[in-house]
Formats: sequence, C-alpha cells, structure tokens
Amino acid sequence: MITPRLPSVPPGDFPARRWDQLRRDAADFLASPWAMEAARFGWTDLDLFGVDADRPYTRIDGLGLVPALEGCKIVALSAEGATLETPAGVRQSYRRKAGRPGRVLVWKVGS
Repeated sequence: MITPRLPSVPPGDFPARRWDQLRRDAADFLASPWAMEAARFGWTDLDLFGVDADRPYTRIDGLGLVPALEGCKIVALSAEGATLETPAGVRQSYRRKAGRPGRVLVWKVGS
C-alpha cells in the first residue's frame, strides 16, 4: 500500500471542506489497524483511494473506501466491504468496488 500525498488544494470537483475531511480521513486510516487489515483482505490502492477520473467527487459510485468515509469510522472490514459508523452513530454499508473501470488514485486526479 502506498502512502498518499494529498495536496492542500482540492482537485477536480472536490469542495474545499470535503477535501480537508478526506485528508484527515486518509491520515486516520493509514494510522489505524484497518490499513493492515485491508491489505490482509487484498484491498488495492484503487479499492481504498480510488475516485472517478473525470468527476472525482460527484461520481459516488467510483469512490474508494477512504474517499467515501466523510468523517465516518470503520467498525468492520471484510474482503467484500466495510461497515461504517457516522459521527451520529448510524451504521452504513460500503461495498468494495474492485475492478471498476475509469478510476484513478485520488492524488492523481488531473495528472
């Protein structure tokens, strides 16, 4: 797993506030045991940090796990997906998007 270097200026269609949250989510994820667990389950960098190449923020069907967090915490992880918990305590499911075409790593948007 590579360690992303996310610029301070948001790329593409990312709102600044959401980009700042993504930068925090990425740092928190990489510092957590979930990063090693994801590697153990075979999650790729695109599975974790992928976004749609043309519309990285608005194409939510292309979001990798970390861009999809939006401040949520991971509470369970498997090879197929994750269970997330919002700051308000609501649980959500995330399905892994392995092999979805048209995605790039979030730090390569616009490159």
